[in-house]
Amino acid sequence: MDSKVEVYLRRARTEVDSAIILFEASSRNEVKTFFNLDEGATFFSGVISHA
Repeated sequence: MDSKVEVYLRRARTEVDSAIILFEASSRNEVKTFFNLDEGATFFSGVISHA
């Protein structure tokens, strides 16, 4: 596979992974507790911008 294509695919995968992590951090209180985040904190705007 062309190295440019590989770079773009890796970048896309990273964006998807970031969106999943932000979604989980917004949706699950145990994640918020683990990272010492306010229970009402959400990161949905970050999820939307990474989608």
